[in-house]
Amino acid sequence: MNVRRNEIATGLLVVATLAVVGGTLMALTAPGSLRSERKYFVYFDNAGGIQAGTDVLLAGRRVGQVTDVQSPVPLAERPPGRAELEAKIEVRVSKDAKIYRNVAVRMEPYGLLGEQKIDFTRGDEGSGIAASGTAFVGERVSGLTDAAEAATKRLAQLEVTLNNINRLTGEDSDLQKTAANAREFSDTIKREPWRLIWKKKNPKPGQTAERRTR
Repeated sequence: MNVRRNEIATGLLVVATLAVVGGTLMALTAPGSLRSERKYFVYFDNAGGIQAGTDVLLAGRRVGQVTDVQSPVPLAERPPGRAELEAKIEVRVSKDAKIYRNVAVRMEPYGLLGEQKIDFTRGDEGSGIAASGTAFVGERVSGLTDAAEAATKRLAQLEVTLNNINRLTGEDSDLQKTAANAREFSDTIKREPWRLIWKKKNPKPGQTAERRTR
């Protein structure tokens, strides 16, 4: 009898364990299957640093996660007049999260490895709750990675500029030759200032140079 009870208890424990594991897997792999959620789409110019599982915040509080990333989006599917928005991010948030129709959506960096998060901020309560499936246009906030890329580009441009200056001012360059000619002309004028108002002609036999004013 005791053996029978132990077998039943063991069986119930196994079933309970499998139920917990199965529920956890469903929650991780199929968000929204165990709780009510809303689905939204956010368009960005770039999806760098975003992947499935990225946190979605509402005024800094975690309310959901990214479930899909599409990039590049076909031109015909991008918001009208916004051809630069090449990335479409699908997010799922808790149904009790108050995401309004009129709201700012920002992609912001956190950490030192270029990770990103999506934050819904400055919502207008008067615009009402956004229905599931609503699409938003997001804005990227520059971080350390973007700043480093911009600095690298500026350094490359500076290097090109310096190379051009070196070509202009280097030895035997046109600028150096022009400066040498200018110095030579200046020295000549200092020695022979009359050259500014006199012009020599090849005199005919028995004639002197004709004076001529410029």
